[in-house]
Amino acid sequence: MIMKKLLLFTFLLFGLMLQAQDYDFLKKAYRSDIKFTREFADVIASNFRGEYSYLDSRESKKGNVYSIIYIPKLASEETKKRIEQSIDYAYSGECKECLQVHFKVIVEGQNNDLEITGTKKYMFDIFRGKFLDLFPFWKKYIAPNDVTELVTEKGYASMRDEQNKVIFNFRRNAEGWYIQNYSDRLN
Repeated sequence: MIMKKLLLFTFLLFGLMLQAQDYDFLKKAYRSDIKFTREFADVIASNFRGEYSYLDSRESKKGNVYSIIYIPKLASEETKKRIEQSIDYAYSGECKECLQVHFKVIVEGQNNDLEITGTKKYMFDIFRGKFLDLFPFWKKYIAPNDVTELVTEKGYASMRDEQNKVIFNFRRNAEGWYIQNYSDRLN
């Protein structure tokens, strides 16, 4: 009996350690450098059902959003050109044929009065797609105990952990599903 309890305790402790590792990965995307934005976005793209290839990354005209864009690996040249033109025309708009991972741009230490430029940092904000493409990332990195059927029935899932200072929402809207980071509300 004692051995069973010890074994159960060990599994629970191991599960908590795995959860903490996932939080560490997510928290890196809270105030990251530009190099990590690509690594983070690559992980998201690798969790999608089809294979995606990196297309482009850009900062918005206002400088407050940085986006990394992927297209389906098997996209034709015609589709690729159409996506590129669409992004050039309305960069802030979403592309239904591609994957866009958006980061908020934060300039730490900036003080215009003292002519201090500050350092750009990037905070993961949002990405959109089909439920079956987003759910593997949600389950692996954010909420490992969520069940697909329950999330689709409710139309949303939330994970809030004030101790670790992370908040994420996984929601359905008229265009599809999205995962959004609200952790800045706790920091």
